[in-house]
Amino acid sequence: MKMSIEHTLPGWLSRAGSPAGNYSLMREGLPPITSRDMEIVTKRICEDCNTGWLARIEDTAAPVFKRLLGQPARIHQIDRWIIARWFSKTILTVQLAMTDRSGIGPLHPQDYRNFFQNARPFDNQFTFLCGYQGPLPPIQFALRSPDGATNLGVRAWFNFHHIVLMAAFMKVEGPATLRIPTALDKAAHIIWPTQRGLLWSGDPTLPLDWPPEQFIDSSGLEIVRDTFIGD
Repeated sequence: MKMSIEHTLPGWLSRAGSPAGNYSLMREGLPPITSRDMEIVTKRICEDCNTGWLARIEDTAAPVFKRLLGQPARIHQIDRWIIARWFSKTILTVQLAMTDRSGIGPLHPQDYRNFFQNARPFDNQFTFLCGYQGPLPPIQFALRSPDGATNLGVRAWFNFHHIVLMAAFMKVEGPATLRIPTALDKAAHIIWPTQRGLLWSGDPTLPLDWPPEQFIDSSGLEIVRDTFIGD
């Protein structure tokens, strides 16, 4: 099996808008990985996957995100699935760049096998999409490990240009203690799951307006990030 170089954060994303400095992958207990040109890669993906189905996920997601960066737009039901699937793929590949071959990250080998088999968002991947307005901050991706004592699962954070993506992996059958920032329902759409009535979700067949009713500003960005994923 021939391995290849996979860019965990795609080049089209860094070119879609005005760059805002360095790009960072935040690692628990370790210094962040930073890069000026988004050259954050992993060599732990086979060439067939990298140039095949993973590339198709990127190719499908790129026009959706570029349309959102252009504002305003409508987010249709298929767009929600495309965004959530792309975030699943990106979370998994970023973790490969964050850890060496002997290391274990927040997501486990079975998660990779499940995504390989299904190529779909995870059922317990609660995904939020927020709009940001203000001076563009550096692009940042962060992962946090689960807390079994509180059923606070793996959390992922990704801010780039005028978009903020957040995901929390939680046990559906148990109570969760994920803190939802005040008024986030006005500044964020629930992209996945598309269950009717989930938190503030409405009819999943109706398109969502983009941007949301309210934006997160520069000070709010820090508050939401700290509330959602912690230090």
